[in-house]
Amino acid sequence: INAEYMGIALGFLFTYAQLILVMRSIFRPVCRPAIQSRQVLARNLLPRQFHTSAIRQSDHVILPPVTMLTEDEAMLRDAVAKFSQEEIAPLVLEMDEKSEMNPELLKKLFEAGFMGVEIPQEYGGPGMSFFQSILLIEEISKVDPAVAIGIDIQNTLINTILIRYASEHLKKKYLPRLATDTFSSFCLSEAGSGTDAFALKTTAKKVGSKYLINGTKMWISNSKEAGLFIVFANVDLSKGYKRNHRLRCRTWYSWSQSWQKKKISWV
Repeated sequence: INAEYMGIALGFLFTYAQLILVMRSIFRPVCRPAIQSRQVLARNLLPRQFHTSAIRQSDHVILPPVTMLTEDEAMLRDAVAKFSQEEIAPLVLEMDEKSEMNPELLKKLFEAGFMGVEIPQEYGGPGMSFFQSILLIEEISKVDPAVAIGIDIQNTLINTILIRYASEHLKKKYLPRLATDTFSSFCLSEAGSGTDAFALKTTAKKVGSKYLINGTKMWISNSKEAGLFIVFANVDLSKGYKRNHRLRCRTWYSWSQSWQKKKISWV
């Protein structure tokens, strides 16, 4: 009986091996172009955009661990860690108790270049990478996550939106300020919709060449200190999910903050 079972098992394994060989012969020519195209795409994108210490080998790009930093990245990390301990750490308890950003600290963040990491040099920024902005945010988070969130919103939301989608006029108008002295706010969340942009109730009605925005937002980080707001509002409710527009507003004619809601991050 055991010999019979062994024969059946060996026959099954032999058949399975033959099936694998047949499948490889069928699909390998089909998959090879797709694999090669991904390698070419990675070779074109890296290391310029994703990680400056990527290693090229023939048609392959080998990504090192994210903990393996270049000399410039290590210098940035160490400089931010030193700044966090010397400038942020002594103010953490005071800012938590008052639920507000220390204005002098905010000035120092701009002076250190932390608020416009990816803003190109032509607009007054250092023109660094997304990876470097993450290094910065990570180091500050070790000392005060609330300050780090404010910096994160400025760099990865507001600045990124303007860099990628704004007209040249808006880039020249706002990016130099965002890099030097203007804190910003991302206004999406509402009481009834949270961060679901398709369910928000705030409206934007066109009046002449401008828009009249009417609605209520909640949990809006950086709103107390911000000088620039990107507001999500509905221009035409009848268009369903296609109705949402992002509106950039600099001057507020009728705006109020009802209360400062207690939360993990006070910004």
